[in-house]
Amino acid sequence: EMGCDAEYVDDVHEELVCAVCHLPMLRAVGIHPCAHAFCEGCLVAPHTGVALQECPTCRGAIGSTAPSYAVRNVMNGLLVYCTHTARGCEEKVKRGDLETHAATCGFAEVTCTHAGCGATVLRRDLKAHVAKCEWGLVTCPKRCGERVPRGKLEKHKAEECVKRMVECEKCGTKRKAEASEEHRKRHCPEREEVCEVP
Repeated sequence: EMGCDAEYVDDVHEELVCAVCHLPMLRAVGIHPCAHAFCEGCLVAPHTGVALQECPTCRGAIGSTAPSYAVRNVMNGLLVYCTHTARGCEEKVKRGDLETHAATCGFAEVTCTHAGCGATVLRRDLKAHVAKCEWGLVTCPKRCGERVPRGKLEKHKAEECVKRMVECEKCGTKRKAEASEEHRKRHCPEREEVCEVP
């Protein structure tokens, strides 16, 4: 991975810019013996994945590399704008805290948590979206015990709920759907009975 292309609040000193990718260094690594520093990812040949054998700046042989904690600490202390400024976030955070901030930023896009929805909203709007989402499960108010997606509740109440009132097609009386079969077979005054008299 090459340098960090975050938007910095102030100009980054040229000594902190990687000579390979020309971005502020990310996970800075120092080379021994020349002491030049680069992004850790920039010391690997991009096409082969093999570590470079000579310094990209002075072309001296690379004896060894080690993390440059001094440069890393300076870089992580630089102020950057949140990666969600285009969506309205105005936060300025230390580069070292950018990932943590981005993971909780109210202006980051997140996906609705309800199965079937898939809507993308800003994190700060997620709670309101979830509260009215058509795919959120709600309990049927007729007390049948079913939990159905909010957007399908009216259809459930009208066509599927066992506690809905239905009309007997023979006698016209109304009762709960769960009792209609029993009524049709045993209690309907208009039911047809098989005569058992020979």
